[in-house]
Amino acid sequence: MQVWMFIGIGVLVGAGAQAAKVDRTTGQKVTVYLLNDASVPSPLLSRARTLAAEMFAGVGVRIQWRAGQRAGSQLLQEGAIAVRLTLNTPDEFKTSVGAYTTPGKGVHITVLYQHLAWSLAKPGLAPALLAHVLVHEITHILEGIARHSEPGIMKANWTSDDYYEMQTKMLPFASEDVELIHRGLAQRRPRVGQAAIEQ
Repeated sequence: MQVWMFIGIGVLVGAGAQAAKVDRTTGQKVTVYLLNDASVPSPLLSRARTLAAEMFAGVGVRIQWRAGQRAGSQLLQEGAIAVRLTLNTPDEFKTSVGAYTTPGKGVHITVLYQHLAWSLAKPGLAPALLAHVLVHEITHILEGIARHSEPGIMKANWTSDDYYEMQTKMLPFASEDVELIHRGLAQRRPRVGQAAIEQ
């Protein structure tokens, strides 16, 4: 089942829940390969990566960004995730879907940057919005299930208030998302080790 991140004015409204207390001393590492087929300007992309890494660091996850792409078998061996930024939008996503992934089945995320380009008119928003989309989709893969939260970063639809808030601070993780991320990471480790043995 694919999970889509809708960009636009949504109907879900709610105060952001504070993330649960987690052990942040270990900082579980996740490698993310990013392929910039959308030609997103380097300063904007660099800032978005930094913001996304900071958001995950706040819940005890260290993101290591790598440029380019890897074969699926290599991604599984490394326990890595692949993100592709593209301007090519499939027909089924011609509306306002900003990104999609298939949690539990794969490690690939596609960001349809054409649907985020409106944010370039607001320089303070553009890197923050891309960072939030990246975090949202990476979280789907780390959690390993198709779900959304009512508040914060994992909402199915962000509101105009959320976009405003993104320019000054990061949307929070709901406590259940923090728990699911760490549970998912614990389950990924044996699966990654098994993939390495089978190769």
